[in-house]
Order: sequence, then structure tokens, then C-alpha cells
Amino acid sequence: MKHPLRLYEDFKSGNCSESFMYWYYKLMNLAIVRYEWKNLPPEIEPIFVERSLFYNSIGAFLVDDETGTPCFFNTNLTGNIDIYDFPEIRQVYASNGYWQDYGKENSVIVRDNPTMFPMCVTTAMYAERLDNLWKTIDINIFAQRTPVVLASTQETRLSYKILSEKYKSYVPIIEVADTLDLDKFKAINLNAPYVADKLQDQIRYTIAQYLTDCGYNNNAQQKKERLVSSETQGNNGEIEGSRNVGLISRKRCAEQCNKLFGWNVDVVFRSDLLDEFSAQLRTQTLGNLQEEDAQAINKTEKDILKGGESE
Repeated sequence: MKHPLRLYEDFKSGNCSESFMYWYYKLMNLAIVRYEWKNLPPEIEPIFVERSLFYNSIGAFLVDDETGTPCFFNTNLTGNIDIYDFPEIRQVYASNGYWQDYGKENSVIVRDNPTMFPMCVTTAMYAERLDNLWKTIDINIFAQRTPVVLASTQETRLSYKILSEKYKSYVPIIEVADTLDLDKFKAINLNAPYVADKLQDQIRYTIAQYLTDCGYNNNAQQKKERLVSSETQGNNGEIEGSRNVGLISRKRCAEQCNKLFGWNVDVVFRSDLLDEFSAQLRTQTLGNLQEEDAQAINKTEKDILKGGESE
């Protein structure tokens, strides 16, 4: 598979559309800002770490042997495998041509997820679906302009082209000469149903699915009727599970870096960026919950607050 970094090259050659690039990079930005690396050495750029993991699913932290500079590199694994089926040699490399072999004794591996499945592939899948939905909305809206199929004879071909251009240019009234024989033109009304609103709902649902895969709080439920508490909790559990997929791997790497290099690194999910959204989501969720569930939640919160005041 061609490396996703060559996406812009595909766009220049006409192999992907502007709308696909829009959705791909929009989703990519959401994915690479999920985790915050705290107390990372200033020589290491956190966004480069996450961008590398997004594309390659693996990288290595190390301290350069000659300069003593903390570094992060893209990594290939090779050599004999250990008892955990993990290659012992880490071939680190950079775009400027730097290349060097490291081992367990002087480097720490970080994985984007336990299976090392690239997030860029998942993002491309969602971007393609969103791109298709986006284009389909345009087609459906275009079809609402009194959708017709026009047919004409060869001798009226020029008149047909003029009329069709005016139709495509949103001309509400088309003026023609009274000498034009309209009987030689045929129009078939396609009666395309309006489904753009449903497609827009599907776009929102698809984005919500991607946010869930990234671990972001969101409401991915498509039900218009009230939600029960078990459905809301089930969605929250899926979000937490997706969040932990990447967080656990990063926290283990941070612990190993602290032991090996004497750093004080930690990794957290950027939930603080979503406090306002989470509050709005909670209000919406309480509004959708069945009345008895909402009362139970409010009662529990009041009990907790009372307990805090008594202390």
C-alpha cells in the first residue's frame, strides 16, 4: 500500500478529490491531538510523535549517543525476536537521512495501539465514506431542480444545448422564439426524492463513530426517541475502551522512558478540551433519558454534594 503521506501527490494527479482531502485532514487533526505528553523533553516535538504514530503505529524514544540529545524517531523492527515475539533491533531513521540501530538497553518503543494497526488507514476509510456522502448530498440537491431527462432530434441539437445550459444555470424562465418547435423536445421528470437531510444525519453519525474510535465523548446514538440509561452507559463504555487502546500503550512507554532516561514523562487524554461539549452532551443525555433514570442521576449527584459539604 502506498504511504498515506503521498496523499497530496494523489490530489495533484487527480486521483483524489478536494473533499476527500478535506475530510481526511480534518479527521487526522482530531486523531493526532487526542493525547497530551506532559514533561516531554523540549527537544522532542509532541505533534511529531503523534503524527508519526498516526502513520506508522510505532516509534522509538532515545538519547543520541554522540550529542546526548533526547530524540524521537520513526522505527523499523528487525533482528532476532525475544520471548515475547518482539524483534530486538530498532532501526531508527529520519527524513534527513539519519539512520542508526538501537536496542532495548538504549531506546524505548511506543506503539499507537497494541496491534499496531495504522490509524491512517482507519481515517482514510472514514474520509472516503464522508466524501461519498458529501458528494451524494450535492447530487441529490442538484436533482431537486425539477429533475428531467431532455431528448431532442439532431436538427434541434443546438437549441437543446442552449436550453440545457440555461437550465443548469438556474434560469427560472427560459425565453425561446415562437418558431421553435417544442414538440421535437422530450422531457422525462425523474422525481428524485429529497434525502439530503437524511444524508446529513448520516454524516454526523459517521463523524460520531470516528470520534468514538478516537476516544472522544460524543453522542453516536441515531435514535430520535428517548434513550435509556443502559444505552447511554454502553456508548460511554465503548468510548472509554477506544480511549484506553492508545493511552495504555503510551503510558507504558512513558514509564519505561522515566526508568531508562530519568525523565518525568506522563501521557493523558485531552479531555479538558471537551469540558464544555461534555456538559452540553450531559444536558442533552439527561433530556433524552427516561424520567425515572434522570431523577435517579440527579438524586445521586445531590447525595454526593451533601457528602462533600459534611466533610
